[in-house]
Amino acid sequence: MGGTCDILARGGTENGVTWLEFIRLLTTSDRYDSRIITYGLNKILWAYGSTPKLSYHLSDCRGFAWVDLFKTGACPNQCSGFGICNVSVCYCYDGWTSDDCSVQIPTLDSNAFPSSYAYSMVINPNYRISWQPLTLLTTTSPIPTHLALSVHTTSSGWIGIGFEPDDTGMINLDSVMAYIVDSTVLVNDYWSTRTEKPTLDTTLGGKSSVVARGGIDESGTWMEFIRPIAAEDPYDKPLNMTRLVKLTWAYGTTPRLSHHDVKDRGFVWVDFFMTDACPNNCNAKGVCNESVCTCMDGWLGEDCSIKKQVTYQLPSSFDHSVELDVSITLSWSVINNTNVVIHIERPGRGWIGVGFGGTDGAMTNSDMYIASIVSDMVIVQDYWSEGTIKPKLDTAIGGDDDTIYYSGQVSNLNMVMSFVRPLQGQDPDTDVNIGGGIIDVCWALGVSDSLSQHSSSNSHKLKINFMTGEVQKTIGLTLVLRYVHGSLMFSSWGVILLAGMMWVRYFRQSEARVHGVPQWFYVHRISQYFAFFLSLVGLSVGFAMTKTHFQTMFHSQLGMVVMVMSIFQVVYAYMRPQASPGGQKTQSRQMWEVVHRWNGRTVLLISIPVVFSGLWEFGAPVLFLALYGGYLLVVLILAIAGDIFKYKLQKHKKKDAQLEVEMFNEQNKSAAPVITFAQSPPQTNPTPPSGSRGKNVNVPSGTKSYTPVPSTGVAVPQSIRTGGGSQKKDRHTPQAQSPKGSPQKSPKRSPNNTNSKRASSHQVGMGMPKMSSFDIDPYASEAQDNEAYTEDRTDLESMDERVYQPGQHFV
Repeated sequence: MGGTCDILARGGTENGVTWLEFIRLLTTSDRYDSRIITYGLNKILWAYGSTPKLSYHLSDCRGFAWVDLFKTGACPNQCSGFGICNVSVCYCYDGWTSDDCSVQIPTLDSNAFPSSYAYSMVINPNYRISWQPLTLLTTTSPIPTHLALSVHTTSSGWIGIGFEPDDTGMINLDSVMAYIVDSTVLVNDYWSTRTEKPTLDTTLGGKSSVVARGGIDESGTWMEFIRPIAAEDPYDKPLNMTRLVKLTWAYGTTPRLSHHDVKDRGFVWVDFFMTDACPNNCNAKGVCNESVCTCMDGWLGEDCSIKKQVTYQLPSSFDHSVELDVSITLSWSVINNTNVVIHIERPGRGWIGVGFGGTDGAMTNSDMYIASIVSDMVIVQDYWSEGTIKPKLDTAIGGDDDTIYYSGQVSNLNMVMSFVRPLQGQDPDTDVNIGGGIIDVCWALGVSDSLSQHSSSNSHKLKINFMTGEVQKTIGLTLVLRYVHGSLMFSSWGVILLAGMMWVRYFRQSEARVHGVPQWFYVHRISQYFAFFLSLVGLSVGFAMTKTHFQTMFHSQLGMVVMVMSIFQVVYAYMRPQASPGGQKTQSRQMWEVVHRWNGRTVLLISIPVVFSGLWEFGAPVLFLALYGGYLLVVLILAIAGDIFKYKLQKHKKKDAQLEVEMFNEQNKSAAPVITFAQSPPQTNPTPPSGSRGKNVNVPSGTKSYTPVPSTGVAVPQSIRTGGGSQKKDRHTPQAQSPKGSPQKSPKRSPNNTNSKRASSHQVGMGMPKMSSFDIDPYASEAQDNEAYTEDRTDLESMDERVYQPGQHFV
């Protein structure tokens, strides 16, 4: 064509891979050369074929991209003036799309949804998607600008789907969620940065980039939406039409978005644009054929990223060991001064990783080996970490996986993994020599199967000399806080609160008093307040330990329920209504006692699984869990025995009281007042004779009457106070009627002879037991009456075990 060759180039093939390398001028005088710009992005076309010489190639073997060759941070065409540029990506204004925001699109509405979908995929027996690329332009361009997607589940709860996560889960995930409010399905655009509840794009300052609708039919919940292929704000992920798209999916059984089971979520590669490409282009470790990777020898996985196992004999025991954390151990042995076998055990299910030689003692420039779980198999791979961001596979950044051998086992109770690595790796840029002396070692773990962000409480660092076994370990603040939190919560909820509630239930009958209040009430109040104070301190320590990001849903959320209920219990205790002056309980007091009693019982029952889950997360040995379970069983047995004893004691007292009354009536039925149980309502002030506590007394005509009250006290002959009548006479009346109606003059009490007068009144009829009473002289002065009252009260306390209580009135 008359031009010149302006490049210096070379190429070749290696391990089945063809490569090309060349140098060219930025600008030339040749009319057939394009100028490479240094102040913005360059448009790059690429292609490859399967034949030795240039030939026609499939659409999935060619493409177009904007490339920032000189790291300018610029955007394609400066977003054409219809978008905002942010780190080489255009975020288009409403109504504009494409990589450089140069394509105008019409306003979307429900009429834009396709009547049928060209493609579909069953991701899970309960989850199916269908899709159709759309060209929603005012021109006749065949390039798709949007993707229409329909999602159906067999569940009647919320559903979600996410695009291009940084991992295989929810890290930096652009998602669309459907949830149910008052039988209406609402669909919106969300963003998540970690494994927590996603946030609306609009809440973060973005916009909703989808047109959507949803509903519930006989098969379950469904949603349908149209989203742009390009990103329209920082919380959208663009879809690459030249390769497979990473897709995260999930659904739940509740109307609103909630924590979901591992079987109800997953990750999949989807070929939305029919490129026939393969996941991650097989990581250059395999051949792609119709979206399926055929891996080279030594590699496996859908994207050929997992190094295949080789035969290796692990040692039966290890030369050195160190406890990384509670129930987390690292053991190792050096083999022939060339390789090292590392063995790690952890409680619970989830990933775990260990890093070597970090320049900050932790993750920065650290050579890492991370074990994850794939289909219930433990997979160990070689990673490189640049800092406190997600590590990258060595193979993804041009290095090699130096894992010689690995193995592992996993269950819901624990996980064990072993791997063999060289002391000196093969990649000088991504491997650290761990055989040259003491080095920094860091570790971390999570509760998900695949690598995800972890809390600070589940990571730590130390120094190890793998050759000599020397370990320099510091006790981290997080570990100390875990011990303090666990000790405080176990002491308060596992011991003190339980003991305080048992005390009030089985020692309430005691009449001992402390500081003017019953002993049972004093012990109950002090123990509950003290335990509540310990639990508040433990809660504060828990927040400081986790920085409000909990490791497990169950323990943290149920624990917060327990704390809220305990706070209510304490506040409600201060709201206790007082009993009426007569000792009777008002309706509000009765209701208060029911609420207070059952809220306390409920919160104590809920605290038991909280304590168990906390001990488990803390890493307590199984023996300790068994001992705590045995302790609760012993408490339960004692509680049952106490209730049985309490019931029998009450029954025995009731029977004794009945027998005492019957014997008294039998002995005095011919010559003394006969006492029988009656159905008439009790009077409010007098108290019954011993043995008839709380029951009415029927007084035959012509006999002295005794009227009981359901309060502690002793019987007082009513006729002594009232003169045999039902109404109290004036204290200055000179005489009162006898039971037979004849007048009888009351004897006048001498101030110095009250005991002799009172002694005669203690005998009430032939054969009647000695009864306590007040000998009231209607002619005595008030001071004399008070003196007699005090002396009679002393007699009452010495005659009857039921001591007179202040506030009880005798007639």
